[in-house]
Amino acid sequence: MPMPFAVPYGQSGLATLYIILTRDADGYYVVDAAGACQAAAPASWPSLTEDAVKKGRYTLTVSALNNGWYTGMIYKRLNAAQDPAVDEAIALVTKRVESNAFIQYPSEAALATVASYIDTEITAIIAALATLQTVGGVITALVDIGAEISSALLPIVMEKGEKLIIQVEVLEGGVAKDCTGFTAKFGVKEKLTDTTYKIGLLDGVFSNNALGVKSILTFTILPAATTGLAAFGGLYSAAIYDGGGNKAPIADRGGVAFTLKEDILDV
Repeated sequence: MPMPFAVPYGQSGLATLYIILTRDADGYYVVDAAGACQAAAPASWPSLTEDAVKKGRYTLTVSALNNGWYTGMIYKRLNAAQDPAVDEAIALVTKRVESNAFIQYPSEAALATVASYIDTEITAIIAALATLQTVGGVITALVDIGAEISSALLPIVMEKGEKLIIQVEVLEGGVAKDCTGFTAKFGVKEKLTDTTYKIGLLDGVFSNNALGVKSILTFTILPAATTGLAAFGGLYSAAIYDGGGNKAPIADRGGVAFTLKEDILDV
């Protein structure tokens, strides 16, 4: 597998070029033409040979390397022995290996893989958002407490005296989370700075707790919680707490819009 490195200024006839080639993933050095890699610096570095036709073009031929990014610093030896501390650095090259071939840019296959991944992720996001719906006083959502942004809970609008059930499927890193021993809280305030809750604090109830099995968290707002309240607009928040008291918010930090409306059908 040839890896071409073009030396600046079109210099030719240089028999003293060598390369310090490292694997970006772990910093290991490529130490020979077989593609062997090691953590420690070798006693000598692989030499480059000049193309017989394309003068000024120097090549390191490596038989096999793992896929990934590699960075090479090319040096011109000034003395009898290689010494990067004093030798002249003449080029820095970064390339990627795919299927034992060096490429300057991602291949069409790699781009297709990335595009497919993005498409899958977008589809999953759309599906997750689509799970948030109000049907017969039940809101369902999907949250991943291992994600940087875990919230899948959107604004809530409900009528006074309505029974509202909020069900959340809890994941961590895309896997159903075992929530045994966990607690959960849900509360609504009219303003973020309020010290009292308009609704709550409500305790959540976990069911089907087991690693890899769908774990459901349920909050229930009973009719009695809202019948005596005047219509208002405020903010709600919800969070899960593990056995050590560590908090994992499942609604956007700072609260999510909550609206309580009068019951139009006053019967």
